[in-house]
Amino acid sequence: MQRPRITIVTPSLNQAQYIEQTIDSVLSQNYPNLEYIVIDGGSKDESVQVIKKYEKHLTYWESQKDRGQSHAINKGIFRATGQLFNWLNSDDWLAPYALATVAEAFANPEVTLYSGNIQYFEQEQQKLHPPEGARMDEDLAKFIAYGAQVQPCTFYKLSFVQRVGGLNEQLHFCMDKELYLKYLLLNGTKGIYTNQEVIAYFRQHQEAKSANHIPFLEETALIYWGLANFLSLGKKAKILAKLVEDKSSLKNYQFSVPGLSDQIKSEDYDSIFAHFIYALAEGWYYTKHYYKARKVFMKIDTKHLPPETARLARIYKRDSLLGMLGFLNK
Repeated sequence: MQRPRITIVTPSLNQAQYIEQTIDSVLSQNYPNLEYIVIDGGSKDESVQVIKKYEKHLTYWESQKDRGQSHAINKGIFRATGQLFNWLNSDDWLAPYALATVAEAFANPEVTLYSGNIQYFEQEQQKLHPPEGARMDEDLAKFIAYGAQVQPCTFYKLSFVQRVGGLNEQLHFCMDKELYLKYLLLNGTKGIYTNQEVIAYFRQHQEAKSANHIPFLEETALIYWGLANFLSLGKKAKILAKLVEDKSSLKNYQFSVPGLSDQIKSEDYDSIFAHFIYALAEGWYYTKHYYKARKVFMKIDTKHLPPETARLARIYKRDSLLGMLGFLNK
């Protein structure tokens, strides 16, 4: 049986100490229908020498200055010819037989998105954490608002990624979250298949972008402001604009979903945005930014939340004030 062609794109910049493990983890899959593209952003370290060791096994590679990670991945998407797609950052690596597992999932023609488990690896402590996977929820509004997925383990049909124009190059931290949001808006949970197979390992280290959660929270607020703006939900857009720290980004960022139907009703959007603002406030709370957390909690429309979540929102709002006053030592 012909295996589907899988395209993997690895964006990289000055990751010579990690990229060989990344490349080897992809090539050692021995997957018979692999398209592997490496886009280096003009590294000044030994990255190019490492890439050249494997160039005969790569479909394409380059080392040129780019406009950031999203642009690098889009370069790969532009060249991609596979049926299935994901990107793998140059400090992460695939688990053995990961691509065979992905192909098996997509053998079911109803599957349009696959998400497996990931293991987080702490570089400094050389420590693996227990596997984690995507969080599913029967409440579509809540599921959309949280957008809980693990990018290295989430494979899309390339046709979908190309349909929505690839990644938004105005985003530098949450482009995967925006892509997933677009999928959910267009498809709901239809076509999503998850299991607990470990697909990839995510390296946590001090130089990684993910080491600082603040830009991710800021950019997530920007994405949902863009969604509200795109849907002409003026009141919600106004509320969310106040939660975006970098006001200049409001002029540059645009969100669009080509072909968005009316499958999500206006009352569903009330619930989506209520859940989202709650999730954002919770993020600020758990990073101990109590002033920002309270500011966001004040914007939640609790009547569009389930009773238990609304109750927690009120508790967290109170505790945020205690944190601001120095009474919390969490």
